[in-house]
Amino acid sequence: MRLDNILFRLGMALTIPQARQLVNHGHILVNGRIVDIPSYRCKPRDIITVKDEQNSRTLVQNLLESSAPRGIAKPSDSSHIPI
Repeated sequence: MRLDNILFRLGMALTIPQARQLVNHGHILVNGRIVDIPSYRCKPRDIITVKDEQNSRTLVQNLLESSAPRGIAKPSDSSHIPI
């Protein structure tokens, strides 16, 4: 599955274009490496991580909070999501 689609489905972006922008701007790592291609094909066991910088983490955390349905708690550590 495409990286941008995975980010959208996980709620890390509100729209697919927003997920593409997260990837293009270098906020997302796959298996510890920055991936800046939204169409990158992820494989089972790939680990998607948010870049370890304050602005990247804050951006993704805000997106996760805004996309969460009311009454459903999100994990507190959203920087490491195995697929």
